[in-house]
Amino acid sequence: MNTKSQQYQTGSLRHYACPKEHHQHSLTELLANVSHICLEKGLRLTQVRKQVLTLIWQAQSPIGAYALLEALQHYQANAKPPTIYRALDFLLDHQFIHRINSLNAYIACAHPEHTHSAYFFICKHCNSSFEISHFALDQAIEQAVQNFGCKVEDKMIEVTGLCKACTLKPDSKPSR
Repeated sequence: MNTKSQQYQTGSLRHYACPKEHHQHSLTELLANVSHICLEKGLRLTQVRKQVLTLIWQAQSPIGAYALLEALQHYQANAKPPTIYRALDFLLDHQFIHRINSLNAYIACAHPEHTHSAYFFICKHCNSSFEISHFALDQAIEQAVQNFGCKVEDKMIEVTGLCKACTLKPDSKPSR
């Protein structure tokens, strides 16, 4: 386990929290991981896909498709919405990024080398967010759904509140 993300373990309970500081894993490390995964799976990591992933990773908070398009146009003046959406579809399909539905925005996956469910904490004041992987929560959701005779295809949970930095600010009020 990379010591740069936080790991908590109690018996069989294990979860990872990778807050905004997850950027310290480095863009170079992320791109190397993603390139290796693509090579192993026979996927094409095109320059546009790599650039979109880089822009998402460098964003200060979850970023929307049109903000990505605007940023990409600094590198490729002729980039159009389909360019972004094709790259986003590829990155989502292979779990290199996650979509935060409530914000209609994207965030780089903190651990693309591991298959996991995406749970997010989103600050209502500054929109910062971080990804959480929690094995016991995964199992509890799977079991609850199976008790109803259903099958889980995707799990996405978004938890909102105030991040640590905003909690410490006396004037913190939600932005949404």
